[in-house]
Amino acid sequence: MLSITNLRTLIFVADCGGIRPAAERLGRTPSAVSMGLKQLEDAVGSALFEQDRKSHLTKVGEFTVETARDVLKHYDNSCASIRAFARHEVSRCTVASVTSFAGTVLPEAIFRVKSRWTNFEAMVREVHSTRMADTVADGLVDVGFGRITVTRPDVEATPLMHDRYALVCREDHRFVDLGRPIRWEDLADDDFIGNESYDSHTCEGLNRMHDNARFHVSSASSAFALVTARVGVTVLPQLASQIAPRGIRFVPLEDKTASRVVAVYIRRGKKLSPATRMLIETTQALLVEWAADLEITRVRNS
Repeated sequence: MLSITNLRTLIFVADCGGIRPAAERLGRTPSAVSMGLKQLEDAVGSALFEQDRKSHLTKVGEFTVETARDVLKHYDNSCASIRAFARHEVSRCTVASVTSFAGTVLPEAIFRVKSRWTNFEAMVREVHSTRMADTVADGLVDVGFGRITVTRPDVEATPLMHDRYALVCREDHRFVDLGRPIRWEDLADDDFIGNESYDSHTCEGLNRMHDNARFHVSSASSAFALVTARVGVTVLPQLASQIAPRGIRFVPLEDKTASRVVAVYIRRGKKLSPATRMLIETTQALLVEWAADLEITRVRNS
């Protein structure tokens, strides 16, 4: 059986680069740390380090460390929820969200819940839509907000809102004064900045631009930085215009398939804490209230 304590010890040794520095951080003796690693290797059935100095992980060790990080996040989150429940203060909520939603809707929703519930606590992680269902299914968060992509039978994805994608460029770019929506062929002379969030998107034009892009980023903030630096142009959801830096413009695209539906993700069958339920309900109400200002369409069957 794999021990939580020994998994945590493994992570410390891997991060610290050896047994002695890990022992100092853990407040344990080096021999106790070595014994924990030995017990873990016996339970796994394979060596986790390439040599006795414990400074280089084996392939099995790398996989174990990566998996252990997720396991411990889930474990620590569950322990915090249990303690809160025991104190009759079920006020903790862990959230995964795409950047555009985390930077616009979530802050106000969290503020409103906090105003009504003095003991409310929230931890927000930015996660790509393509990993949202797995993050929720693995119990790493209580709820997720992201574009509907690949579905899983153990995760419910309830649509919340629909918004269009737009061409993102500097305010001095020729597209700003073009006088019509942008067509994909208009981008032939511009370097395109792809984004990991496009993965598995159904828009053929967007996928084609992404596949042929010279530059790639993993977040809206990085995309804004490259556009500002005149590296190229990109495409982002209209909602992201609310967090765009000064000097950036969003220009409509002609392709109506360049859009997304953002959903709330929860693990099927999981009993949600009152705090999580309140955050979801507050977010839904906020989208109704802000729909016009955010230039989105509220999905009413949510």
